[in-house]
Amino acid sequence: MVLSLLAFGAAHSVNAVEKKFTDRKKGIEQANQLGRALKVNMQDWFETTGDSCFKHVNRTTIELAVAEARGSEAELSVRAAAKKSEALMISDRLVTLSGWLPVPVRIAPAVAEHEVGAESIAQDASFPVAAE
Repeated sequence: MVLSLLAFGAAHSVNAVEKKFTDRKKGIEQANQLGRALKVNMQDWFETTGDSCFKHVNRTTIELAVAEARGSEAELSVRAAAKKSEALMISDRLVTLSGWLPVPVRIAPAVAEHEVGAESIAQDASFPVAAE
């Protein structure tokens, strides 16, 4: 019962949705930490298909995804398609069951602490300091 309550609380408090323009880097990193701690394998829960992924993006993104999943020769077959519907069918055939996941579904690897510190210093340095 306690584990069910904890799972319910985590499900309603963790938001890993990445929007096009967002500054929620900390929330997304917390979701990634939770995924790594729980050893979630997203390939068990999400299958990349034409309907689940490629239907919602432009042709260039489809080509880049196929190139990442299957190589540059596979990308050429998608690029040769005359219409997006043909590109969807080709990408679906090439990427389905390959184990490839789109970036928003992937759980990011852990970032070393010295890199996080350098990033926060760089962010702090971008703001001017008021003179007293």
